[in-house]
Order: sequence, then structure tokens, then C-alpha cells
Amino acid sequence: MSKKICENYEKLLKSGTLNKDNVESLVGETMLEVWMDELGKNSLEKIMKNQNKANQMSMSIIAKTNEYCPQTLVKLNNVALDNDFANESSKKNPEEKVFSGYLERIEKNNYNFIVLNTNGKTFKFLWLKPFEGDQEIIDADYIVKGKFAKIHYVDVDIFYPDINDYVTRKEVIKITY
Repeated sequence: MSKKICENYEKLLKSGTLNKDNVESLVGETMLEVWMDELGKNSLEKIMKNQNKANQMSMSIIAKTNEYCPQTLVKLNNVALDNDFANESSKKNPEEKVFSGYLERIEKNNYNFIVLNTNGKTFKFLWLKPFEGDQEIIDADYIVKGKFAKIHYVDVDIFYPDINDYVTRKEVIKITY
């Protein structure tokens, strides 16, 4: 099933019609299609009656999909972000905000985050694309822990396939020391 979802993601990427709604429906439609083929209508109806089991199966499939085609998912997220951000930007300009603290680390997961520490509490800022001041971190190939920094950011919605939803993150647009 993960292979089929990845194939459908690729088709959606090539179609140029990617948006939040069709990404969400793609996963559900693909799961139903494959379950129907593999399990048959009666078994599918039993699974759908047990919402907890259906949710567990869905989460397991999404996790396997993340392992099966991570590059496709990164492209999917980037295109979805670009499309959604372009649509949002045409409606309004995102408000730039500033946050100060001490550099803690770079956290690398599905996305890179710059982590600041302020009064013992950590805050994460999404490093999605090049920004003013990033070169010092790139050149050093590490982050100087404890160095004071001001991060300029905007709130953006990022699609996370593992939860099949958008999450608002603080995207870094500038850093000063």
C-alpha cells in the first residue's frame, strides 16, 4: 500500500495541481482503494466500524510510506508549502516577528530547526530555505552553543504526512548575532 501511495504522490506532483485538500484526500482514497482490493468489501466494513483499528492501520501505513519514499515526501511538502504559501501570500503578507535567545543546537528530523534557549526553555525555528545570516552557521558546520541571536521569522503551515495535517511552524527569514 505504501508503494501505491508513493506512486500516487508522484502522479500528483507531476500534475501540478497539488494543494492541501487533494493531498489529504489522496491518502484516504488510496488506502480505501487498496484495502478494497486486498480485503474485500466485508472485511473493509468490519475495519471501518472499529474506528480505533482503522486509525491504527492508517498511522502504520503512513509511517511505512514515510520510510518507503522519503524524497518524494520532501518534494511533496515543498511543493505543497510553495503552493499554499503563494496562495496565502496573495491574500496577505505574513507578519515578521523577532525572538531572542541563546543558540542551543540544530535539530535535524524531517525538517531542520534552529533551537534557541531562553530562560531554560527551548524554542524551535524552522530552517526551510536560505535566509539572511545563515552563511555563518553553514561555514562553521555547527552551531555555537550559547551564542546570543535574534531570529526573525514568519508563521507558515507545513504539511506533515505522518499526521496527515498541517502544523504551523516559525520559519526563519533572518538571523543576527
